[in-house]
Amino acid sequence: MVRRLTFALPLLAASLMALPAYAQTEIEIDAPKAETVQSAERLEIKMASRVYTLEDPKPGSAERVNFEQLSQEEQKVFMRNRGAFLTQAAKALQMLKYGFGLGSVVKEKIKFGIRSLKDESARIAMNELDPLVRADVARARDLEMEKRAEENERRLQTTLKQRSETIIQGFLHGLDQKLWSQALLFAHSNEFGVMASGGLEMLAGMDKKGWGGLFDIGISIGYNRDTHALAIQIYRDFEKFQSTTMKAVFVAGILGKAGMYMSNQRPGEMARHGISFYPPMIPGYSAMTPSQFQTGLSTGLTWPPSPLGDLLTYTNTLDNKVLLRFTFSPMMKGFVRMETGLGLSTLRFFVSPVEKAINSLRTLFFGSRLCGRVFLH
Repeated sequence: MVRRLTFALPLLAASLMALPAYAQTEIEIDAPKAETVQSAERLEIKMASRVYTLEDPKPGSAERVNFEQLSQEEQKVFMRNRGAFLTQAAKALQMLKYGFGLGSVVKEKIKFGIRSLKDESARIAMNELDPLVRADVARARDLEMEKRAEENERRLQTTLKQRSETIIQGFLHGLDQKLWSQALLFAHSNEFGVMASGGLEMLAGMDKKGWGGLFDIGISIGYNRDTHALAIQIYRDFEKFQSTTMKAVFVAGILGKAGMYMSNQRPGEMARHGISFYPPMIPGYSAMTPSQFQTGLSTGLTWPPSPLGDLLTYTNTLDNKVLLRFTFSPMMKGFVRMETGLGLSTLRFFVSPVEKAINSLRTLFFGSRLCGRVFLH
């Protein structure tokens, strides 16, 4: 769980830093100490101390075929958005890179401690063996210790910085693959942001038969390029087990998710239906609907515990509904606009206590003469 949360923090930071770049309409990347070079076969992100190279999908691959079906203008928009996001992601990950390397070292220290305990247990057990058998075991152990010493020496030569750069390169590669897999949506997306959610999960299944799913509540913060507005949403997800590629899966507990989203946000669209996929790798989950794509990391207090629970592979159906959506833009009349996917009675249930509290405070501090109604129904 700690390992995945370590990756979730830079993912959120990278996505937040990408918002200003996504809002730009020009291809050039205004990023100090970072340069993006797009060639016919690769994307190079040049930082002060490192160049990250991301290869384009090979000709004939599913990702490349989908991309080539786009119009010339759509391909240009996709490449622009891809370069802007991945450049900002690399900058954010660079600021936290030494945390990755330190985490890698701590992981190896834990492994060394476990090995030491096993060696001590083996040494005690050897005292009870026959002398001839003990000699054979000792020779085998010496050979193993020699190999281990060589391995430790090789690892010590790898610096924290090198470990960090390797992890960042893999992280950017995973994000880039997700972008290519959703090229059409990414080319038409007009809103980009970050999201985080938490909820309860309980599911079990074999092949395409199973039961249970996930319920969570989340919040997203994004930028809509069409309306030049900051968009904040509170939403809920219902997921139901659909299938698994494993022999069987079972997971139950509290699950948290954090990541990024991009969508083709249409006016009044408050509900979406699609699928969510949980692979045993980074990024830790993906959710796809006809108008939105999410990707990020998921982990939690579950059984099986993390990281075993994080390695399960399964697909759920997704029912996403926006409960409240606030947009803030100087181009809109009144500056603020609120939309809701709730019914009027449900909305009053949430708004009424806030209204009463504000009116009570106004009465307390300003008297009844200034106590006008705050909300208009």
